[in-house]
Amino acid sequence: MHGQCPIGKDSWCYYQRALSCGKKPKEKYNGLSNDVLNLIKPTYLELCSKELLSKCLHGKTQNANECFNGIIWQRVPKEVFVCLKILKSGALDAVIQFNDGYKGCVEILRKLNVTPGYFTLKSYKHLDSCRIFDAARHSTPNVKQRRKILRALRKKKLMY
Repeated sequence: MHGQCPIGKDSWCYYQRALSCGKKPKEKYNGLSNDVLNLIKPTYLELCSKELLSKCLHGKTQNANECFNGIIWQRVPKEVFVCLKILKSGALDAVIQFNDGYKGCVEILRKLNVTPGYFTLKSYKHLDSCRIFDAARHSTPNVKQRRKILRALRKKKLMY
């Protein structure tokens, strides 16, 4: 993983700096414990069922994929290096939110024996209803037509 990083004591890469000093590089991030990962994994596998994935076969998934990628990068920013374990847990969390919304987060909390409070439930419900409302609004014919017009105007501006 650090093969492309500059070698030496002055390297910006903590791994290469430690090696050049004769030390064993220590892992910066511990990630989730195996207990938490084992609790989350069944839900993840359930959400990745063939039935759910078959909904993507129609081929019109680019916007959905971009949305999903955006959810992942909100949790695990590209600008910050993280170990594979943290990246995977961020992706798993994004899958849950993408498929079930914040309602899925509540289920995870309950499976971890954490009782969500009143305001947590209320805010998650509000976030889910806003997300559904926005999705419905963005898929109306008027909004789609407006996006096409604006896209055409931007292309026309770029040509001149």
